[in-house]
Order: sequence, then C-alpha cells, then structure tokens
Amino acid sequence: MKYKFFTSIFLCISIVSFAQEQISITIDTESDNVAISPYMYGRNGVPSSSDEYNLLKEAGIHFERMNNGNNCSKYNWRKKLTCHPDWYNNVYSCDWDQYASDLQTNTPNIKGMFAFQLLGKVAKTNEYNFNDWEYNRSKWWNGCTKKMCGNGSFNENGVVVQLGDTSLFLENWPADSTVGIYDHWENDLGLDMDQFNYWNMDNEMEI
Repeated sequence: MKYKFFTSIFLCISIVSFAQEQISITIDTESDNVAISPYMYGRNGVPSSSDEYNLLKEAGIHFERMNNGNNCSKYNWRKKLTCHPDWYNNVYSCDWDQYASDLQTNTPNIKGMFAFQLLGKVAKTNEYNFNDWEYNRSKWWNGCTKKMCGNGSFNENGVVVQLGDTSLFLENWPADSTVGIYDHWENDLGLDMDQFNYWNMDNEMEI
C-alpha cells in the first residue's frame, strides 16, 4: 500500500512538471495543401428565407442541424409546440413539419438533423406561460432559467416564491410518440426520408 501511494504521488508530480513545460507549435503555410471533404462542413440553425437557402447552396453546405438545441427536448410534433428551458420554461409554437418540408423543397441535397425527445414529457399548452413582458418587459436576467411556467411567481426582489407546476403545461410522451414523427413525415407528408437519416438523441436533457 505504501509503495502504491508513493507511486501515485510521484506520477502526480511528474504530470504537474510536464504540464508546466512550454510547448511551441509551428505551422508551415507553404507546405502542400490537401482537399478537405465538404461533408465536414455543416450549419446550426433553421434557414428563414430564400436568401439563406441560396447562401447554403453557394457555401456548399451538406448538413444542417435544425432541432432548436435546448428547445428540442420537450418538442411536441403533434401540437407543434416546444418548451424553452432558458426562458421560464414557457411554451412556444414551433413547426418542424414546415422546417423539414422547406429544406426538402429548397435544398434536397442537404441532410437535415432533428431530434428525438427522451425525457418522457413534452409541451402540452401555452396557456400557463409566465408573463415575462408584464414582469420586466421581457428583459434577460438570471431568473429566466427558473421554472416559472405553470403559475410560478417571484417576489418584488426577484426571489422565487413558487415554482411552476409542470403538470399544467407538459404531457406524457412515450417512445412511440417520440419516433412517430418519422412515420408522420414519411407517410403523411410524403417526405423523402433519405434526407433525414441523422437524428440527435435529445439535447442536454439535464437542463
């Protein structure tokens, strides 16, 4: 045991000493250039105009992440609603059907990535949103990350009095509902699913 303990200390000291050594990196800009695969380049976001779609074509983009980041975790594709974890957990409209259809119409050569919801809960209604406009004219502050949707409240000093009741604005979302969007796109919307063969497994669910 003493030997192992001594060895551990020796290794730690060695690592610290190594980490303190100065490292120099040199780049030779005159060396031979090699082609970089265009499939390495992608974009994060949803194009909002024909100009943006044209820009994607001109840039040679082959991959587009369109799942709205944190908002995708509680996306309800049936009701076209999503829940914003960084804005009081409020519920807003969001239409992935339209995003996917527009991508296929405008840029059928670009792969679009959306996400499956793995929390077991998704947005149900926006009737219980926290009134951020009335509270502080919708200005960002550290309280925006609090779960206020569902009748939550702050006191006059910005301290949480009551967190929102998630049962008011979220509903159960079993596995068949999660993957059901794939069948919906293929059979109801008639989309070519070869364009959507990449799916994100949710997004930072712990937040």
